[in-house]
Amino acid sequence: MERILIIASIFALYSCSSLKKSTETSTPSSMIEATIGTTSLTGDPFDINSIWIEGNVMHLSVSYSGGCGEHTFQCIGSPQLSKSLPPQRSITVIHTNHEDFCKKRITDTLTVNIKALAYQQEEGSEIVLNVFNWKPQLLYRYSKN
Repeated sequence: MERILIIASIFALYSCSSLKKSTETSTPSSMIEATIGTTSLTGDPFDINSIWIEGNVMHLSVSYSGGCGEHTFQCIGSPQLSKSLPPQRSITVIHTNHEDFCKKRITDTLTVNIKALAYQQEEGSEIVLNVFNWKPQLLYRYSKN
C-alpha cells in the first residue's frame, strides 16, 4: 500500500510539473483573422522578432512578458490605401495580456489569415503591408488557395 502511495505521489508531482511547463510557454493554437478597421487601442507591450508571408498567411514571431495566463492578439488593417503602385496599407498588431503580469519572456509564432488585407481578392493582386513598429515593408500577393 505504501508503494502505491509513493508511486501515485511521484506521478502527481510529475503531472503538475508538466502542466506548469505548458502554461509557461503558451503557443496560440488558432489562426488570427485580420480585419479592416480603425483602432484607438494601444494594447500591451510586445516585440516583433520577424515576419514572413506564405500564401495568404502572415507569420509573426513575437516576444512578450507573461507566463501565467492567456494572451491574445489582433491584426487590424487600415481602410485607407496609399496611392502608389502597388498600393500600401498600414497594419496594427494589438497584444492583450489579460492582466498576466508574470515576468517570464515568452516567444510565440502568430499565424494571421490576411485575405481581408488584400488590395483586390483576385489571383496575383499585390499590396505592400506596413506593419506598425516593423521595418521593412512586406509585399503580399493574393492567392485563391
